[in-house]
Amino acid sequence: MYANLKEKAMTNQSLKRTDGVGSWMAILVVSLASSFYFYEFFLRVMPTVITGELMAAFSVGTGQLGQLLGCFFYAYATMQLPAGLLCDRFGAKTCLTVAVCVCAVATLCFQVTNSIVLASISRLAIGAASAFAFVGPLALAARWFAPSQQALITGLVQIMGCVGAVLAGNPIRQMVQSIGWRPALYYAGIVGLFMTLLFALILKNQPDACEYEEQSDKSENASVNIIDTLRQVATRRINWYVGAGGFGSWAAVAIFAESWGVPYLNLIQNQGDDASALQLMWVWVAMAIASPLAGWVSDYMKERIRPTMVLLGAGLVASLILIIAKPSHYWVVSLLLFTIGASSGAQPITFGLVNDLNDKDSMATAISLNNMILVCSTGLLTPISGYLLELYAPVTGVMPSTIAPYQAAFMVVPVSITICMAIFYWHVPETGCQPLENAQPDDDVDVFDQPAASA
Repeated sequence: MYANLKEKAMTNQSLKRTDGVGSWMAILVVSLASSFYFYEFFLRVMPTVITGELMAAFSVGTGQLGQLLGCFFYAYATMQLPAGLLCDRFGAKTCLTVAVCVCAVATLCFQVTNSIVLASISRLAIGAASAFAFVGPLALAARWFAPSQQALITGLVQIMGCVGAVLAGNPIRQMVQSIGWRPALYYAGIVGLFMTLLFALILKNQPDACEYEEQSDKSENASVNIIDTLRQVATRRINWYVGAGGFGSWAAVAIFAESWGVPYLNLIQNQGDDASALQLMWVWVAMAIASPLAGWVSDYMKERIRPTMVLLGAGLVASLILIIAKPSHYWVVSLLLFTIGASSGAQPITFGLVNDLNDKDSMATAISLNNMILVCSTGLLTPISGYLLELYAPVTGVMPSTIAPYQAAFMVVPVSITICMAIFYWHVPETGCQPLENAQPDDDVDVFDQPAASA
């Protein structure tokens, strides 16, 4: 099997993508595709700054609200592998165009309903469609740019998500106070419909001069190809070990920036929702800076493991201080939030590892698996922490009014990061940023015999 994988990878690497690669068209295609990641992140994060409004609108407590927020991530994580398979099978352009349209329509449905059930279904639809928002641009980047640029490009794509998260923070909070949360979501849905039109008109799966083999030439072999691709990616244990690094890089972001950060910051600093929502922007600002920088450093150093471990360690220390010491000084808390955001810069490095360890023909599926594991941090930790919080606030619609419940619930973050660091360190080898054909996997254990950097 590995011989076949290496042969196919060498074939793909040998294709000359001189016409359009690195040109304005390559930049336009990947940038436009990345705008969906911006849009998806906006829709993902926005509910965290309107938790009070949502609890009042749907008459639910923190447990049910955690489930509503978690619906996005349940569908998002579940659809990751299918999203990659569909991108490999039908092309990223078609998948991205349909997905952004689904997000737009589901957002419009969410803003008109008063039913928690229909709201949950809408969030499920948004989450399922959003599964294409990250894998799609990276699948296009793998076709339009060289392998040595993939970690950096992943970081640059991550910036788009950070910008979306920033706009979904304090700016949208101000907008909600001005016009209400339902009109704000209405305008978000209209923007999504406009993006659908742009995607249909502009996106291209690959450069015109690049002769990639199409997998759809024989419809009777399509299901076999998909099954083989899924088996090839999912049965490689090393892909799951790499995913642990991504899970750990996102655990603190999931709890503080995507779920319960606003009420917790309110308590430890005695401030209002607006100030806390604005302060959480430090997470996304740091992520926007650290993601491309970490990807570039990893590519430049020709190392994957050490930068990832340093960043995960920084996130572990920052989260422990923020939870246990409960600092009240604004700039101390902001620095810790900045560190948490910067620690998520390990994410693009894990996608660089995915690029190193997998065949080009199954790259979108491998990217999807890694992203699925990563997003499980929010899908699992948000409802768990929500129910832990509800143990201390059993009255429907009331958040805990003391710090202790948050400290107990938030300990899921350092525990998760510690476990992920151990898995990643002991099971993921150093590839030296070398592509598949330059690596030598062991057929029995499915990892490299020796670090590629020392080969």
